[in-house]
Order: sequence, then structure tokens, then C-alpha cells
Amino acid sequence: MSTHESERTIKVGGHSYTVVQHPPTEGYGIVLQLLAAVSDPLAATLGPAVQGVLDALGKTESLLDVDTGAIGAALDSIDWSVAGPALQRAIPHLSLPLVRQVLRYAWRDGKPLSEDGEFDLAYARNYTELFQAVFEVVRFNGFFPLLDTFATAAGKAKAAISTKKRDESRSTPPDAA
Repeated sequence: MSTHESERTIKVGGHSYTVVQHPPTEGYGIVLQLLAAVSDPLAATLGPAVQGVLDALGKTESLLDVDTGAIGAALDSIDWSVAGPALQRAIPHLSLPLVRQVLRYAWRDGKPLSEDGEFDLAYARNYTELFQAVFEVVRFNGFFPLLDTFATAAGKAKAAISTKKRDESRSTPPDAA
């Protein structure tokens, strides 16, 4: 995505969403509210693993030298049994006014979600699509910077592991038979 992209059309739950970038004067407040809602549970659950991956990546001069064992150990350290309950504690902080603010500049099948009637029609007994739409709008606007941090760390780790495996397979001498 270009950093200058101000509009995007996405598909969520079989519907076409047009999303327009929030102005920074509104977006900044959303960022702070989202971080306040989920930072403690995410930090407790994923923080040590992400830090372990970043530490492993930071100790190398080249991604080719990354310690894939350290990255694997960091990712294996995530205690998924506490992830669900930790994130559940964050849900009450994602208030309806915050959700409505996030979807303020979104249209579902050409209808503005900023209008009460359209919001209610779109999401009556349809909360899965509502959560997916909120996630996509948050991601498009960059409201939750940790998503990018996690994605960047995971992408670097995956690329390093792939490159290292490819290089190791090339440097292994063929069996002399």
C-alpha cells in the first residue's frame, strides 16, 4: 500500500467496502484509544516473543546470519492459552462510539456506515463482519502501529529463514555414491 493512498475498496463478508483515510486530527485520537484498549493484553501475551524475534534479528549484520533457532524459540514461547483471555479483557474498551468512529469514513455496498440506520442494517446479527470491517479499516488507516511491527518482524524472520535454508541446501555437498 502506498503511504499516499487515501481510498481503498475491499471485500468483507461478501460486501464491497469503500474506505477513505481518516484525517490525522481524528485518527490520532483513535490510535490512542486502540492502544489503550489492547496494549496491556498484547504486551503480556506477545511482547516477550516479539522482543525475542527483534533481538535475534538485531544481533546480526545480515539477515543471512540470523539465528533461526532463537526466532523459533521466541515464537514457541507464546502462551496461547492466555492470549484469548487477555484479548477478551480488552474488548470492553472497544466501545460502540469508538467502533462508529473507526467506521465513520466507510461505505458498505455504497451506503454510508456513518448513518445510524445503515450501520444497524449492516450489522444486525452480523458481528463477525463488523469485527472484520473494523480490523480492515484500522489496518488501512494504520491506527494500530503494532500490527505493522508484528508483520515486519514476521516477514523479516520468514525471509531470513527461507534464505538461510536455501543457502544451506546449496552448500551441502552431494552424496558421493
